[in-house]
Amino acid sequence: MAEIKKFSEQNQLRSNLYSTVEVIRQFNGIQLPNELVAACLIHKNIVDNNRNIGYRGRICNKCLSYWIDFAYNNEEEGMKLLMREKFSGHECDPKKVLEISKCNVLDLVSKNNEARRKLSDLFTLIASSIITVYGQKLLYLHIEELIEHDNRQLFSWIKKEDSIDLGNIKEIKESHWAYRAIKEEKVGDKKGIIINSSELVDFFRTALATFGTFRVQMGEDNLPHYFFIYFILN
Repeated sequence: MAEIKKFSEQNQLRSNLYSTVEVIRQFNGIQLPNELVAACLIHKNIVDNNRNIGYRGRICNKCLSYWIDFAYNNEEEGMKLLMREKFSGHECDPKKVLEISKCNVLDLVSKNNEARRKLSDLFTLIASSIITVYGQKLLYLHIEELIEHDNRQLFSWIKKEDSIDLGNIKEIKESHWAYRAIKEEKVGDKKGIIINSSELVDFFRTALATFGTFRVQMGEDNLPHYFFIYFILN
């Protein structure tokens, strides 16, 4: 493990997927498929040339296939604009579509939950890779409240259905990462909290991504407030 950490630090690997594969190649002597090597090189090139990067999961409503997209851009406005990036193309398997179309409501819910669980497990693997590469370095979540300059909520590109409902702030434990993230005071124009490895896993599994928009009720009127929370991969 110490050798793996030393290798990662010496080579200053910025993409966690790229880092993980390189570690496997260097220390386990595994001959990886050319397709995977090519994918890792593509990822490295993307990471080296874009300031905002992240992973996000998707489940197809028609065939219930699930996968993880690599979202990226080079916008100066920051990570939150990743929410506007389009998902990669997907072509449904006709057999799966037919199978899903014949499901009753209970079976459909069950299959959807199973797809979400498996997608969550993929994000657990990503989090584990990050934790291994980071070693003893501190893990941070970064937070931005999404509001207009005139103090109104920013709804121009945020869809309610795309945000994760955290419920009422009063019902969230004060020790939970979501409560701490929302309540954290800004330092200058930045806002962030230190999290442990278990919280990183929980954040990824909750967001089904390394970033996301969260909705929480707070204040005397229990009005919804929107927060963009993210983990920086590079």
